[in-house]
Order: sequence, then C-alpha cells, then structure tokens
Amino acid sequence: MTVITLEHFDEVEMRVGTVTNASLNKRARKPAYKVMVDLGE
Repeated sequence: MTVITLEHFDEVEMRVGTVTNASLNKRARKPAYKVMVDLGE
C-alpha cells in the first residue's frame, strides 16, 4: 500500500454515491461485480 502525505491527501477529490445496481460479471476471470453508482450529478 502506498502512503501519501497530508498535502497530497488534501488534493484528493472524494465522492459519495448510492449503489443502484450490482450484478455478477460472468466474463471476469475471477469473481467480480459490475456496480452502477448514482453520484447525484
């Protein structure tokens, strides 16, 4: 895991969303989900 400085953390743009749909991705080599997220934009 990469550790960043507080100055770099202040530059990160974080967003919160609501998961509206999740489905199994059958084409993935390892188990994975396709997730739809509503960011309210």
